[in-house]
Amino acid sequence: MTSAEHDIFDKTDPRHAWYDKLKKLLASCKAQKIEPPRIVIITDIEQDYDDLLALLFLIEMHRWEAVHLVGVIVNVGEEPILEKRAKFVQTVFNLLGLHKIPVAIGKRGFPEPKSEAEKAKHNAIFFYSLKNETFEQAAWNNTTFPTGTELLRKLASESRPLTVLLLSSLEDIADFLEECKKDQATVTSTGIFPHEEMQNNNYHLDKAREYCQILWQNKIGSDAWFRNVATAARLPATLMNDLFQHGPVGKHLEWQWRRLEYKFWFDPHYWPFRPMLDKEWYLKRRCGLQETSQDFRQYKARGVDFSTASKQLIGVIAYDCCAAVGAVGDDFMREMGILREETDNFPDYNKSGQIHRVFGDKVYEGDNTLGGINPGPLSNVMQAFLLSALMATVTFDKGFHQTYSKDIALCQAPKFSVDTALEPFSNRPDEFLTVLLPLMRSAGDNPTMARTRWSLKKKAAADGQKFRELVKSKFPGWYSRHNDGKTGGEVLPNRSHFPYEALFQDFLRKKRESQQRR
Repeated sequence: MTSAEHDIFDKTDPRHAWYDKLKKLLASCKAQKIEPPRIVIITDIEQDYDDLLALLFLIEMHRWEAVHLVGVIVNVGEEPILEKRAKFVQTVFNLLGLHKIPVAIGKRGFPEPKSEAEKAKHNAIFFYSLKNETFEQAAWNNTTFPTGTELLRKLASESRPLTVLLLSSLEDIADFLEECKKDQATVTSTGIFPHEEMQNNNYHLDKAREYCQILWQNKIGSDAWFRNVATAARLPATLMNDLFQHGPVGKHLEWQWRRLEYKFWFDPHYWPFRPMLDKEWYLKRRCGLQETSQDFRQYKARGVDFSTASKQLIGVIAYDCCAAVGAVGDDFMREMGILREETDNFPDYNKSGQIHRVFGDKVYEGDNTLGGINPGPLSNVMQAFLLSALMATVTFDKGFHQTYSKDIALCQAPKFSVDTALEPFSNRPDEFLTVLLPLMRSAGDNPTMARTRWSLKKKAAADGQKFRELVKSKFPGWYSRHNDGKTGGEVLPNRSHFPYEALFQDFLRKKRESQQRR
């Protein structure tokens, strides 16, 4: 596909200016014989939507030959889940007209589970995959995927440097670097920082430590992108409405984003994942409100219903897509005005010559520079190139079964009530409904799984009863199904068992009823 075919925005459209800047950069690189970076992505795609946004952004950069996207490795999960992830990426590539970029299956991404409780932890994965059964039978998915190690070996055997965009577990890259120490200098990582507290490291701490040690010992460069960059550069919710107009991948993104945002809204209001993930967290992190603002104080006091949040407050936090922008390179970021010039107010820890850079975190007290990142241009660049990536979507929409939920944002539905939402489903045989409803009703205003466990342990201690025996007596069916009685772990209901989709559909039903009454 030529550059001329990419001029999809009218010259009067402000987004056209980003393509003019890209053309200027590419012409300069060509004149200087600078090769575009080769990028391989390691991802747990389908965990949430920002991995897919990162992939789409680099697909557009690949079309423009601003980068060479040389492969995608999927990890985190047992074999059936890994194959599902791989087929999803393969499907996206084919729907967007790309057929030659290899997709590989990586490693489990976390240590061997030692108990049923640990297994449950890694089963709490929400797959909102493309809803068309014909994709499973499509010719492009009738293939045997190479392993992640095989793909990395092949890519590293070539003479050019390789940028590894790490969006998930570090097990694959740690094992590979340990295996081929002679070739380590050809590998650069972005999207992760050698620090054990970062989310990517938590999948497999031992492998994270190995990876960090190899980086430090061999002076392999890395960039870290913290979440507050994405929060500052949040994309408008209207972007998802625009993406929906362009083929099945855009439809999927909008469909997935709505459901995940519903879950992000539901949890802090009714079932926080952790005590600190409360309504304040939701208003600051997901809605981007300042604590000093009137809206923050108002919504903190009385809460915010999902209709209002989806219409007025929430945006798209494209965390992994920010790291993808960084993977294109400093020249690209500076040309687009994303990375500031190294003037007096540029943070020292990110100036030229620094091996490990940090974008977004307040490395020093009072540092509000985001590591030298300008969030406005970053947001605008992501919007323009994400939309243009989907405008090239292959027309493959027949039989694509997903319901467009755009009108949710226009809905003035009654305030959500956990009791009324769960009541219609309380007679279903699914045991989590009969277990979770009384737990949620009895655990106070902000129940959490952790608090439920603490409450049960406290009760067991007061009654002189073993915790395991209390769980067994309180939830006998659940216990026999999820606890093997051998490993010493107890499994309580967690988010993988929660009926988010049922609750979301109940919200849609109420929306329709509200509209009919008008």
